[in-house]
Amino acid sequence: MISRRTSSGKFQSCGDDILPARVPEARRNIATFERNQPLRNRGIRVMPIARQTKHVSRDDTFGADDAKDNVEDVISTFGANYLEAQGGKFLMFLDVEGDPSLSEAYYRGWANTVVSHSSAFSNGAVTIVPGVYATQGDDPTWHALAAAAANGVPCEGVWIARWRIRGCGAPLDFDVHATCASECPASMRYFALAICR
Repeated sequence: MISRRTSSGKFQSCGDDILPARVPEARRNIATFERNQPLRNRGIRVMPIARQTKHVSRDDTFGADDAKDNVEDVISTFGANYLEAQGGKFLMFLDVEGDPSLSEAYYRGWANTVVSHSSAFSNGAVTIVPGVYATQGDDPTWHALAAAAANGVPCEGVWIARWRIRGCGAPLDFDVHATCASECPASMRYFALAICR
């Protein structure tokens, strides 16, 4: 599920496939991805991705405003009661594509608001925790994220695009031995590869 600042619409069930959810476009543009065994093995069927990539170099106020929209979209789409019944705690990735790179201020505003607003908006039923999706070589983003984390800003996961091939092609086998140069202390790291349809 993918969320942009100007969201509208509802998410759809994805059956057994992993579904990228771009909050808000997802409500009308849901497309299933290739099945992804590492995620499926952990029971992950939907991955919330906050996609306002052109905003990520801005200030903390802009980040907080985007986070409120992202959180409200996810909770309104699935319902606080349903999300609470599924465990009540969920990871949402901020999509950073490197043009522009992430600023520490934007991430601070976005990450802190994702956590606080999800709890407030759901009356304590749901907590959404922040993570970042970015390419391995985007040093300014990783430095901004490390600086934010050093100042107490939460980062619960990083999803690192580590391109081993460029362009469209058959997916490569999952590399369980891939290393991560990220300075962000994260409970989950996941490496990604593009698959074109």
